[in-house]
Amino acid sequence: MTVGGLLGLLLYTVTLMAVVAWSAGFCLWPMLRQLRIRNCIDFSSSFWFLLGIAPLLAGLAVGCASLSSAALKAFSVIPDHCDLHPGHPHLCWAHADTLLPQGTFFWGIFIGVTGLFVFCLVRVGHSVFGVNQKLRLAESNLSQEGFLVVPSGIPAAFVAGVLRPRAYLTSKAFELLNSSERRIVAVHEREHMRRRDPLKLTLLRLAASLFPGFRWLEERWKAAVEVECDWACLENGAGAEEVSLTILKLARSGGSEPGTPALAYALSSEAVLRQRVENLLSGVQPRRLGVRWGAFVFVVLVLAAIGLSSTHHVLETVLGTLVK
Repeated sequence: MTVGGLLGLLLYTVTLMAVVAWSAGFCLWPMLRQLRIRNCIDFSSSFWFLLGIAPLLAGLAVGCASLSSAALKAFSVIPDHCDLHPGHPHLCWAHADTLLPQGTFFWGIFIGVTGLFVFCLVRVGHSVFGVNQKLRLAESNLSQEGFLVVPSGIPAAFVAGVLRPRAYLTSKAFELLNSSERRIVAVHEREHMRRRDPLKLTLLRLAASLFPGFRWLEERWKAAVEVECDWACLENGAGAEEVSLTILKLARSGGSEPGTPALAYALSSEAVLRQRVENLLSGVQPRRLGVRWGAFVFVVLVLAAIGLSSTHHVLETVLGTLVK
């Protein structure tokens, strides 16, 4: 396969992924309007996360289906009937050399989609990695609880780092909290690290940048995450009242400052703080999607990709409408 053929195949696939992602976002919008009135803890954080990145998952599933149909035809697993349908492009490794993007409409969609994606990716990356760079440059010390203590007059604890998350505590928060309270905060932040919440937050922000109607899902997800990480403190042996007092002490001792990561312990709104405390004191365990639901979603995506692969002619026909 020539470089030009491979490039043509990837151009068509990326364009189809973008069209499907935007279509999925549009179709989900009516359901999102109904969910906006629901309490953040009515559903688990995993639910809000999967809903927030649903358009990206839909585009990814179709992209995998497109490329897998090309591979399956190359290995004769499914029939190669390109000669019977000459009126549209063919997603086949064997025929990739004949794929040359055509049509002003196609190039307009591809350039617009690619430009928007790159712009959103740079924007989100700058905000995330800019904070990480700022933290790396800050003078820090390792506390007994495993925090990296950074100088700041704002009392806050947070996790930063997409691929290698680390727990941070500002110098003001370190002075404000006693050793028992710092241990509670450490358990909370380690739970964020275990769940890979900074990476999930980055994906949600990328989806929200591409689909503005999904922006509020980030706030719902963060609120549900805080409730679930609070519960991890109880499972680690801390008392509900002690955890609640620690939350309120840290949250109401100062404001925020530009550049503070979004997963900061002290930056919850008053309504979310009230929910967190009420949930702890009532002893109601937060909802969790669980491993079974995660496996179910994965299986559904795999089956969707396989199903779409078997109907690759439909995918090719959709692409054909873009180049006419």
